[in-house]
Amino acid sequence: MTGPYVLSVRKNMSDFIENALNCLADPNDTETRRFYQELSKESLMVLCRRGIRQHTLEYLRRMPNGETIWVRVDINFLIDPGTGHQCAIWSLKNIDSAVQDTISLRYAAERDEMTGLLNRSFTMKTIQQILLEYPNTAHALFFLDIDHFKVLNDTLGHQAGDQFLAAFATALKNCFPLWLCSIWQVDDL
Repeated sequence: MTGPYVLSVRKNMSDFIENALNCLADPNDTETRRFYQELSKESLMVLCRRGIRQHTLEYLRRMPNGETIWVRVDINFLIDPGTGHQCAIWSLKNIDSAVQDTISLRYAAERDEMTGLLNRSFTMKTIQQILLEYPNTAHALFFLDIDHFKVLNDTLGHQAGDQFLAAFATALKNCFPLWLCSIWQVDDL
């Protein structure tokens, strides 16, 4: 975020909601979209009456300058003890750096560094999850073995072997973009 954005809401609620929906950058974020679509003065009052004093959303937002960043919106509900007047204070915080760090760490934990293919541990967890979610569906598992790979490493060197594996992984991902492609070392089998 290049500068602080101060949003002063002097519009009516429907303009505020329309702006919030237009700023959603991820079309698949149904949770945030539903929150804003169902948002009304009455829905905020219901949350406040239930004793909820804060609601938080984290989502990908398109900023006024066109930049897309991850933000956290904290909505704090206040009630004036004297008048009973209810108020909602919205604050928007840039959490893009933290989310990008988390995404990078998750990617590194799930992938083979050289090939970018999924690693054995993550593949096993994913296969178990798929089998649990779709127990009555037919599944297929293919193992591809690269014959004489040791000869390639021994004659042309490990750098050539690494280049071959990286090229093979790219070809595999291009041929099967919707498949779960993984790399396992011989020792893993």
